[in-house]
Amino acid sequence: MRVFSTDGAIFPACGEKSSVFRGSPLETPHPCARVTQSAKAKVRMSAQLGRIIIYTRKLDEVAAFYCRYFGFERRQLEGDRIVELVAQGTGAHILLHPLPKGRKEGQTLVKLVFDVQDVAAFCRQASEKGLQFGAIHQADGYSFANAKDPAQNSVSISSRAFAKQ
Repeated sequence: MRVFSTDGAIFPACGEKSSVFRGSPLETPHPCARVTQSAKAKVRMSAQLGRIIIYTRKLDEVAAFYCRYFGFERRQLEGDRIVELVAQGTGAHILLHPLPKGRKEGQTLVKLVFDVQDVAAFCRQASEKGLQFGAIHQADGYSFANAKDPAQNSVSISSRAFAKQ
């Protein structure tokens, strides 16, 4: 476990010795076990989005869609009902889960947004493979276009991640 101070310095886990603590020599075990309640309140939790679940009755069609148009790799353990689509990079994985009884395809209100630098070029390439996106929309310094996967889930491509801040 590493503890981060509010000024960004990194301290070792409790009980370890460190040569530096806030710029001063540290000869005793690290004092992070004595952090006050007010200091604890300042610590922020952080987590990366790792997986998105899509519920569908069309596991094979939806898997083929994301593999073909967005470059995911399909993985499925023998006997597992969940299909995992692995991103070819640092993006989140998609888990395809069988749709529960009583739910409709596309009922869950989620839109997957894929970051692309050139929306128009991506739309042309997708069209050549058979996927039609709707109109390209211009927003504040970026553009985006929308489509649906075979289970009627909303999918978007967007250059927002590359827009000047």
